[in-house]
Amino acid sequence: MNTSVGGFMARTEAEHAQGERVSLILPVVGEVDATIRWALGGRIGCQFDRAIEPLVYRAMLTALQR
Repeated sequence: MNTSVGGFMARTEAEHAQGERVSLILPVVGEVDATIRWALGGRIGCQFDRAIEPLVYRAMLTALQR
């Protein structure tokens, strides 16, 4: 998974379509909701409903590096 403050890209074996809603749980951030903006070749690009605050995002990246 590749993430930013505004969304993420992920690989998936499941079929997904543009406009679908997804939820995921991120370290430090907790549960976030997003909308699939594109789906292509086993990958999806999603936009978070609310951007992650930059300080929280940095804390999440630090937690992921451990």
